[in-house]
Amino acid sequence: ATMMLVMPFVIRKVGVKNAIILAAATMIFRILGTACFTNIYIISAFKLLHAIEIPLFVLAIFKYISLNFESRFSATLFSVSFVIAQQIGVIILSGPVGVLFDKYGYSTTFFVLASSVAVVAFIGFFTLENDRKAQTESLLPELESENA
Repeated sequence: ATMMLVMPFVIRKVGVKNAIILAAATMIFRILGTACFTNIYIISAFKLLHAIEIPLFVLAIFKYISLNFESRFSATLFSVSFVIAQQIGVIILSGPVGVLFDKYGYSTTFFVLASSVAVVAFIGFFTLENDRKAQTESLLPELESENA
């Protein structure tokens, strides 16, 4: 809960797009760390990275949506696109990940998951709008209506 207070300052400092990429990098590091070690204490330490990753992702994505979409639709877009899509992803991926775990084991499964997150983060790096461009474009309709 403390991280929810800290993360807005981090997001403001690094920018929304970079905060999303940073959260993805944290996720990759956490998953790879979990894949590389078998000691329960080390794995538990890596699991604590959730305290950084989740608030960073949630707040950065909400801020990204509010910058790039009309503000009255922000909460709806967040609920639909992030929360529901996340749950659908869990439903769809749980079977294949379970089969992967049964067939190849713990470490291989986590390496595949980390690789998948890395691919999505790489794509996001090039496809997410930069903060300044999004802010400028979101201000254009307001400026045009003031000038009219």
